[in-house]
Amino acid sequence: MLRDFHALLDDRNPVLGRKLREVLQQAKRKISASWLVGCRLVLPPELEKEMVVLDFALPGRPQLAEVLDTLAGTNSDFKLPAEGEVREAVLDAACGLTTTEAEGVFALSVIRMR
Repeated sequence: MLRDFHALLDDRNPVLGRKLREVLQQAKRKISASWLVGCRLVLPPELEKEMVVLDFALPGRPQLAEVLDTLAGTNSDFKLPAEGEVREAVLDAACGLTTTEAEGVFALSVIRMR
C-alpha cells in the first residue's frame, strides 16, 4: 500500500513511473494487489490503463451524525444538539467534509464554545 503517493506522481518522474509499472506487473503475476491511496487522483497517462480506480464518496448525513454522536459521547463538555434545527444546521454545514475533517470541526467547536 502506497499512501499519499499522488505527491510523487505529480513530478512525472520517468524512473518512478517505470518502477511502479514493474511493481504492478509483479503483483499481477503473484495474484496480489498494490494500492495507491491518496486524497486526489494523479495518474500519468502511461499508467492510466494499468490501474483500476476506486473513488469513494464523501460520508452522508448518517455517517456525519455518527461522528457527532461519538464526539459527544467522549466529551462531557460537548453539549450535543440531540435534535431540531441546530443539529440539522450542524450536519448541513458538515456535508462535503470527510469524517476526519468533520471530527476536527466538531472538536474545534467544543473548544471555542467553552
